[in-house]
Amino acid sequence: AIDDTPSKHSYNYGNLVCVREYLGEDEHDDELLQLMTYLDRLALEPNVRTIEKRRWREKVLADAARGEPMRGHRADGAD
Repeated sequence: AIDDTPSKHSYNYGNLVCVREYLGEDEHDDELLQLMTYLDRLALEPNVRTIEKRRWREKVLADAARGEPMRGHRADGAD
């Protein structure tokens, strides 16, 4: 699930990718571009339920800064 409503996190714990609310005020908003990169990489995973989705934005940015493709980050630590 993808949502900008934090209250929905309790209903989708472990399966929710939280995005920032879009208000149309920031012309440099790149949330959807970052999300697209993250979802493309999640699509390569055999079971996305094992992937830790919190702090996904930081993972995308860190991997891009290193020039590396983002790996899935398993919630059980077995990356």
